[in-house]
Amino acid sequence: STLTDNCDITSSLTLTPGTYNISHGVNIRANNVILNCNGATLNGTLDGTYGNASGEVGFSGIYIGADINKDLLPTAGYTNVTVKNCNIEAYSQGFRSQNCSVLDVNNMATSYCNLTLTNNNFKQVGAVRFSYSSGIISNNSFNDVMVFLNGMNITVQNNTFSSLQYPG
Repeated sequence: STLTDNCDITSSLTLTPGTYNISHGVNIRANNVILNCNGATLNGTLDGTYGNASGEVGFSGIYIGADINKDLLPTAGYTNVTVKNCNIEAYSQGFRSQNCSVLDVNNMATSYCNLTLTNNNFKQVGAVRFSYSSGIISNNSFNDVMVFLNGMNITVQNNTFSSLQYPG
């Protein structure tokens, strides 16, 4: 299969190998989804910085997030999502999970997503954010990237980190 810019993925998908120049990335919007890039490259248009001088944040290569209700609380989280075998380059955020946990009215997480990132290469993306999530981050390569982990029961194993960026 192929991807279009800023598309919503709602079922498991295996990509045809190649380069996808999709400046706005893709959105995973369902439970029990496996995105297998099959070695394909998702290529954004940013230079790998996190936002710009005005504080504006660019697009994510892969975004997992829930719908928001009128009270600005997530209505449901997406869970059991796996992203694997992807090469992700030139995005403000190579991967971002946000609002995928279910929050109560006091903004306390009542459940977390179960996400898996495995066998991916993140190169010159501003950040990889694994927020309000649980799961496994294994066998990935992070080159010239800030990595943010915020959640519970996150297992990080057998990853390669080089030229890490530090928020300043």
